[in-house]
Amino acid sequence: MRRISLRFNASYKFNEKVKLRQELFYNNSDSRGTETASGYSGTILSAIYMPRSAMPYYEDGSFGGVGPRDSPYLGIHGDAINPVGTLLRYKPYNKGNDILSVTELGISEIVPGLNFVSRFS
Repeated sequence: MRRISLRFNASYKFNEKVKLRQELFYNNSDSRGTETASGYSGTILSAIYMPRSAMPYYEDGSFGGVGPRDSPYLGIHGDAINPVGTLLRYKPYNKGNDILSVTELGISEIVPGLNFVSRFS
């Protein structure tokens, strides 16, 4: 994973009663991962469901399964998905850019004892 983050904070005081505050956060991320949440095709769950007798690769180098290709019992373990094949076949890259901004305007003592604050995000 690679991540670049920038943060900018500023406060402005226009006079004794009016203040402005600005927070700006930027995050750029680039990561490689696999889908793990699915109850059917998630890589971790596939590894748990895959029987120990399963072959990760066939003799010809292709991704294996739960038995020899010509076996009449190929589907005996259901449709378990080869987790090694999933990890090597699909190389998902997750790229993201996030910007978060918070702006706050404060006005104090509009009338004695009354202050106003507005926040925008």
